Amino acid sequence: MCYNITYYFKQEGYFTKFRRLIAPIIALVLSGCAVQSPYISLGMFAAAKEKQTTATVSFNEGTRTLTLKGKVVAEEVQKYNKNGNVKTIIAEEGTVSPKRCDNLFSWSHALKIDLSKADTSKVTYMHQMFSHFFS
Repeated sequence: MCYNITYYFKQEGYFTKFRRLIAPIIALVLSGCAVQSPYISLGMFAAAKEKQTTATVSFNEGTRTLTLKGKVVAEEVQKYNKNGNVKTIIAEEGTVSPKRCDNLFSWSHALKIDLSKADTSKVTYMHQMFSHFFS
């Protein structure tokens, strides 16, 4: 059915008029979307930049110590899980553990873990927190 309508428009010259009429409308709609997308993208980049500048984990190669501080982001800790160089994991005063601690120290090679200064009151999920733990 669409083919017949298109054929009719082409024969009568209406198709050309229709395209000329609809083209500015489509351009206006598409440009409206394009104007808003940079704001969304900038917001996402700002959030990512903020997340990067507020590191919650630091590694001292000399002492081979992984230090947790502030509001811990699980993904930052998990980056060190299979790192055989980490021998000690400590939490500084004021450290807040994430709500989900599943696999937080999986595959770790640490000989000592001291989380006594960490606030764990908001932790609700600890599935396999120490799975495949090496010492």
